[in-house]
This record gives sequence, structure tokens and C-alpha cells, in this order.
Amino acid sequence: MKKQPSLLETIINIIQKNNQSIETLTLMANAEDSLKNIEFLAGAGTFAWPARSALTTAAGLVADQTPFLIPPIGTKGVLKSMGATFLRATNNVHVPYSSSFVATLKGETGEAEEGTGTVGSTSFKALRATAWVEFSKQLNLQAGPDLEPWLINGITNAIDRVCEQHFFGIAARTATDPQGIGYKCTVGTDTKENAVVPSASNILALEEEIEGNSCLSGNLAFLTSHKGARILERIPLEAGLDRYLLENGRMLGYPVFASPNVSNAAGADGLGALLVFGRMSDLCLVQFGDYWVTINPITYAKTGKLEIVVHAYFDFHGLQSPVTTGSGTQDDEYSLSFASMAIKAS
Repeated sequence: MKKQPSLLETIINIIQKNNQSIETLTLMANAEDSLKNIEFLAGAGTFAWPARSALTTAAGLVADQTPFLIPPIGTKGVLKSMGATFLRATNNVHVPYSSSFVATLKGETGEAEEGTGTVGSTSFKALRATAWVEFSKQLNLQAGPDLEPWLINGITNAIDRVCEQHFFGIAARTATDPQGIGYKCTVGTDTKENAVVPSASNILALEEEIEGNSCLSGNLAFLTSHKGARILERIPLEAGLDRYLLENGRMLGYPVFASPNVSNAAGADGLGALLVFGRMSDLCLVQFGDYWVTINPITYAKTGKLEIVVHAYFDFHGLQSPVTTGSGTQDDEYSLSFASMAIKAS
């Protein structure tokens, strides 16, 4: 009599057949005999398990369910358009930086000078963004195979938004949250300032701050909220001119990116829309592993419901060395490459 494969063996066979990593599968139940019609997401494919007695002959894939991919956080939202840097990791990582690499011209036999500047590293650690939804099995039957991808994509989009809200925010770094890029101009003891009406002169000052840090090169751009963009579109470039600070998506020659997730409570008075200028490739997002998606039919079995839980692990930093914001407040994690201010209409 042919040996009936165990549930674990069947899972491994299907994952290997579809080139999926075993680590991407989250199994929510232990009792093999109680597993009936349980669906799991493993990496790029949606799998539906038949009744226990059918495991010896069933292939494990439901023919009318279309496999789908869940992309990393960085492929959505304004971050990709800005040219931010995306890294993938499995453990906490350190990214090196140098204050300045310097070269000099020498004669034929002149001795080379040390040119690495001050070398250090930026540490990235896994922070968790997560969400869950529950829905009835009847809804799942009525909606068909498209319901599950729709729900999961909705959750992952929500995770994208909350990541951007923190990244483009004003809060300090905590054990669970990254530091916002507007922390310096909003909270820093020596660096915070009240919101101001934007003008060509104070925006040029942002550029000069970056230039002084030898970072005025690369994919330079402005970032603000939609409210901030509306303010900039209404401020004349110069008195008497029928031209405005922000026109056709550009300001003073540089592109302007707007996101609804950028803070509108920036500045020491909390009254401004955040405006950031800098080298966008020095905004770095590290994603640790893939999205972890668990479809759990066990917990709410008595009420005829399923639960989908999504976890994503990430961290944000600037890629240059941190700079103090004053006594009693955190160092600015986006220093040197970025300058920020809070703007208001009047």
C-alpha cells in the first residue's frame, strides 16, 4: 500500500514545485485531520488545500484562482517616483557613509593624502507594520477567487500609506516608529522654527544649506504635501510678475513631489505644511524579507469567518551621518542631504 504523504510533505512539495521559499509560508494550525479547505498564501501563489482524504491525489492548486504577486513596499507611492533608495535585507544591517571623499592633485612622485573623511555607518533595524481583516466565508464564496487578492492588496496599500506617513512626518524615532523627515524643523531644540510664508529667498536658503554640505548634486527635488503644493502655486515668484513659485510641477528649476502623507502639522507651532529639499537618493528604505500574509480559517470557524493578517518589516533613514538638533532632542537622521521648513499661506 502506497504511503499517504503527510500534510507537511505536501506543502513542501507544492512550494518547491512553484519555486517558493519554505520560510514564506505561515501555518496557522497543527492538527492535520482538521484541515479542510484551508487557504494559504505562499510568496507568489495562492494555495487552497482540499479535504484531508484527498491529499493523496490533489495537486493542491485551485485551477480557477489566479496567482498574484505582492511587491515590496518601495514599488508603490511617491517614494519610487522620487528616486529613493530601496534595499532588501533579512537581518538588521549597517550602511556605511563618509563625511567626504577627497582627492588631490600631486606631482609625479608626490605622496597621496588620506581622503576618506569621517567614516561611520547608519543602522537599520526591522520595524513592523501590520493589519488584519476578517470576512465571512459566504462572502468568499459569492465573490469568487478575486476577493482574496483584493483584500490583501487593500491591506498592503494601507501599510504603504502608514509607512509614508511616518517617513514624511515630524515625530521622533521610537521602538516602533522611524523618525520623520520633518523632525528637525519641528522638534529639534536648536533647529525648530515656526511656519513661514514661502518666498524665493527662503526657498533658496534650503538649497544653500544643502550646497554647504557638498550634497548639491544627484536627483535633487522638493517634497511637500498637497496643501503645501497649493500654497506654492499661489505665491508669486516675484512681486509684479505673473509667475509663481510652483509651476508645471517644478520650483526654481527642480521637480516638486507632493503626497497626501506628508505632514501638514510641521514647524514649532504645528501650523505648516512640510517642505523638504534634498538629494532624494539619500532617502533609504530597507525592507526585511517579503510581506508575510496569513489566512487563518481556524480562529473564527464557529462564526463562519476567515481572517487575513499581513506583516511587513521595514526601516527608514537618510544615508548621511546624523547631526545634532540640540540638547534634549534626537539627532537629525536625514541631515546633510536634506533641508526642511514649514510653510503656510499667510
